[in-house]
Formats: sequence, structure tokens, C-alpha cells
Amino acid sequence: MVAVGVIPAFLLGASVVEIRRQFDVPPAALGGLVGLFFGCSAIASGPAGKLTERIGSWNGMSVSAIGAAACLAGIALLARDIPSLGGLLVLGGLANGLANPAANLVLVETMPVHRRALALGVKQAAIPSATLLAGLSIPLLALTLGWRSAFLGAATVALLLALECASRGRAAPIASRSLARGSTRGAGSINRVTVMLAVGATLGIWGGQAMGTFLVSYGVDLGLSVSEAGLVLTSASLAGIASRIVAGWIVDRRGGTGIDELAIMLGIGAGGLLLISVGSPSLVFVGAIPAFAGGWGWSGVLTFAVVRANPASPAAATGITQAGVFVGATLGVPAFGLITEAASFETAWVATSASALAALLIVKLAGRQLGNAESAIPTGSGLRAISGPRARSGPRARSGPRD
Repeated sequence: MVAVGVIPAFLLGASVVEIRRQFDVPPAALGGLVGLFFGCSAIASGPAGKLTERIGSWNGMSVSAIGAAACLAGIALLARDIPSLGGLLVLGGLANGLANPAANLVLVETMPVHRRALALGVKQAAIPSATLLAGLSIPLLALTLGWRSAFLGAATVALLLALECASRGRAAPIASRSLARGSTRGAGSINRVTVMLAVGATLGIWGGQAMGTFLVSYGVDLGLSVSEAGLVLTSASLAGIASRIVAGWIVDRRGGTGIDELAIMLGIGAGGLLLISVGSPSLVFVGAIPAFAGGWGWSGVLTFAVVRANPASPAAATGITQAGVFVGATLGVPAFGLITEAASFETAWVATSASALAALLIVKLAGRQLGNAESAIPTGSGLRAISGPRARSGPRARSGPRD
């Protein structure tokens, strides 16, 4: 669902050369369309989390998949110019805002606590994987059957997913959204933690988004061939996919809150971005791996930390932090471009590194706030029973029915 939710934007970018054979989409318009998609996702994400808490996780996924299918099919059948593309991407962006909170709630309800961070990491790995799928669709579909066939194929997958999720939603009653019963002491502090982590996500994400957009052109400017620069991006993207899964496994093994691991990954990403900023072709190779693995690989750990801090309302809470991610994605790439034009690529990379370090500090403060909040919760309360690091097995290790 997460890959399907975000693929309209990635598929548009991958197909734009073929689309231009039918109507013009200049680079500035492409950036604006992708920004419109993620901007709508940011607006929808917070309310979508609350909606998911009310209608249930599988129903939320079904609604999101229907919206994605309508967006993709609409582009395949109806898009004739930039305004029509924009209107359909608004629909897709709103649907994408619902995808993550609903998917998060499914995993919270079905996964044991000691495997939850790994599960969330695998889920988050779907986002960079969607870029690979979008790229593969070009030689397999767009260049043989036309670019509209790629969107129509994705729409078919989304529709099948919607039917499957709707079937599961009918089979399972909506679980009580009060997943953690008992004391609510410290709830105000935990809510502040969620907002702080959302701000940290906004500051931390735009370096990763900028790498996906500008790394190849930056490498070519430094003297790399297009194929070498593409190899750097591909290798770094694979590192970003792997790090999301490995980081989740590490968090589960350690049994902590995820805050420390999140801060460490932001620090690694900041270091990689600094290496890229030096302006050496060899350091672009060296720096891109940690920059992607740390600077864009922390989203699963972030989701785990937010779920753990908000066991009574995981979808609503992750909707808030996901909105922060989308805001960073919406504003970060244009900001990077403006800094590059005003100064240089190197200055823009340094700015992304500084932003990641600022996110690290906010995350550390959030971790301190979370520790204070949890220390105020009585040991016997439902909050600590569900979200505490020692919850490993047995009935208390699950926050909902198994699927």
C-alpha cells in the first residue's frame, strides 16, 4: 500500500520524457506537480490518521488504494495537459496521506512488539523500492506499450489491493482504538514528543529528497559520466532500502525506544552529506552510501518511536509525523535548488547536513521528554505494559488481534 500510494509521483518523474512526446511538461512544471502531490499528502496525513482510528486499519488502506487507483487510471485515460495532471495528482496526494497511518495501524494490530520495528522498517523500504519499480516500468511498459500503460498497470494493482483490503476489513471488526488502557498520565508530554519528532522529520528528510533529485547532476558537474553518476545513485538507493530493514532489526534486538538509533542515523547521514559537499568525485562515491543509509534510512525507526510513544493512538500520531515528512519533501527540493542557484551545490549540501544535525538535536530532546513522561506512568498501567522495552512475548506483547 505504501508503494502504491507514492508511485504516482515517482512514475510521473520516470515517464516524463515519454509524456513530453504528447504534451509539454517542462522541468519547473514537473517539480511543481511533484511538490503538489506531496503537499496534498502533508495536508491529508494528520486528519487521515484520525480517520483511520475511526474506520479501522484495513478500511483505511482500502480507501487509500481506491484513491490511488482513481489517480493512476485518471492519468492513464484523461491526462492531456498540465492542469489535468495536477488535478489528478491532488487526488493521489490525498490518498497517499492515508496510506502510511493505515499501514502503520495494521502492523501495530498484528505484529508482536518484539518484531514491530523490523516490520515498520520493511514497510518503509517500500518507498525507495517504488522508485526502482517506476524505473523498471519504463523499458517494460512505457517504451513498448506507451507511458499510459504503465499508469494503467499500476492502477490495476491498486484496485486489486483495494478489494483485498476491503475483504479483510469486513472479516475483522474494528479493534478498539484505545490499544493501551489504563493510566493516561504523561499524555501531554507524549503529545509534545510527537510534535518534536514531526519537526525533526521535516528538518531531516530534505537531504534525502535532494539526493534523489540532484545527486546525478552534481556528480556529472564534478566530472563523473552519466552512467557512473547513475551507479552512485543506484548503489546509494539500495543502501537506503537495506538500512531501513537492518535498523528495524537492531531496534528490536535492543528493545529500546528507537530514539537513540534515530539520532545515530541522522548523525551518519549528516556526515555523509558533508563528504558529498567537499566536491571530490571519489568522495561522492564514499559519502552517498552513508548519506542515503543514515540520512534517508531512518523513517522506519521514526515510525516505531512514534508508535511506542503513542500506544493508544498510533495511526493519529504517525499521521502527524508523516505530515512532517511530507512537508520536508515538499519544501526541501525547491529550497536546495534555490541555495544552489544563489551559492553552489557544495553550499546546499552543507545546508542539508546542518539541517540533519538540527534534527538530531531535536530528536535527542524528544527522547529526554519521552523518558520523563514514561517515568511518570505507573508500572502497572496499560501504557507501559504495551510499549515498554521488556514486553517481549505472551498476551501482553501484542496490542491487537493477530491477522
